[in-house]
Amino acid sequence: MHIYRIVSTLLLLLLPLFSQEKPKNIAVADLDAIGESEQDVSVLTNKLRNDLILLGTYNVIERGDMDKILAEQKFQQTGCTSQECAVEIGQLLNVSHIVSGSISKLSTLHYVNVKLINVQTGQVEVSFEEKIDGDITQVFEIAMPSLAAKLSNSAKIAKQAKVKKGTTKKQHVQLSPEQKKKRRNLIIKITSASATAVALGGALYYNHKFDSYQNEMVTLQNKALAEGNGARYNSSFENKEALRDKARIYRGLGYGTAGACATLSETGIPHVSISA
Repeated sequence: MHIYRIVSTLLLLLLPLFSQEKPKNIAVADLDAIGESEQDVSVLTNKLRNDLILLGTYNVIERGDMDKILAEQKFQQTGCTSQECAVEIGQLLNVSHIVSGSISKLSTLHYVNVKLINVQTGQVEVSFEEKIDGDITQVFEIAMPSLAAKLSNSAKIAKQAKVKKGTTKKQHVQLSPEQKKKRRNLIIKITSASATAVALGGALYYNHKFDSYQNEMVTLQNKALAEGNGARYNSSFENKEALRDKARIYRGLGYGTAGACATLSETGIPHVSISA
């Protein structure tokens, strides 16, 4: 029995792990540099990729693995800035989504735009942007982590919406203090009334035991008197008193419990006649 409970508990704990949807396989294409140095943009692209890996929402292909696969396919990523080209990269990498975008600079303003593209449909699912007025290091420290977080959160929101789709939303009814008090009192009354019923059943059982002891005492006395045995009569009298004390204990246990429950529920208990 204990083994069954342990196995059942383990299955309940492990079930969510098996039922969880696997994270999407995605890749991050090189961001397009507009007014920025190619080297800086390469560093910022790697930063975005690494931040997504750390967040763990997606299964992100590493840069080394990505370059190896594209090299085997003899695909040149340089100059691949269009959405169609990004989809082609995603197909070669066998991922469901690919991140592409650009980093632009105008005077001291850095503008970063990224979009998550569905490789199968070729459609942009989400798009985010960040503007930084300052040094390129601020883009590295502020803009890229922020974009990674936005992409990650969009996946979580989409997953939650998928789970809730087709389900009826439960309406939460706010109860007033008076309604809460009435509900609490009703629960107390139902619980205590149930306990009272159980206790009354016990009291009736104890009453039956009391009657049994009474009958046994009368039988012993009558038998002793018929035999004219005084010693036996005295013995039966002692037995009678002992049995009466035991019967009173039964009666007290039954009605003590029932009375306490009845007081709590404020419902009262039916009268049960027990001879003294």
